[in-house]
Amino acid sequence: MAVIQNDKLKWQLVDKNGSCKDFPSDITPESYRFSSGLLLVSKTIDGKKKYGFINKKFEILIPCTFEEAASFDGSYASVKLNGKACLVDKKGILHGIKLPR
Repeated sequence: MAVIQNDKLKWQLVDKNGSCKDFPSDITPESYRFSSGLLLVSKTIDGKKKYGFINKKFEILIPCTFEEAASFDGSYASVKLNGKACLVDKKGILHGIKLPR
């Protein structure tokens, strides 16, 4: 599967048979391909771009809460939350950061 932008500048997901599916209007892809089954996406929340990850069904598996993010490289992706760099796994669990309770 790959991400394309059609002639109307709308983001779509295209499969190997050429079938296209439109992205939800509130989600912007930040990569042209899935990595480890997930795609880096962004949403504008309170005027700020936040990053998260979706699967091929457009289900948000890791919510758009990160200030910065990179695509998955194996089991982890580099992200930035509250100004601190850390890793997130495919279940959305952060590693290398302690969050206030």
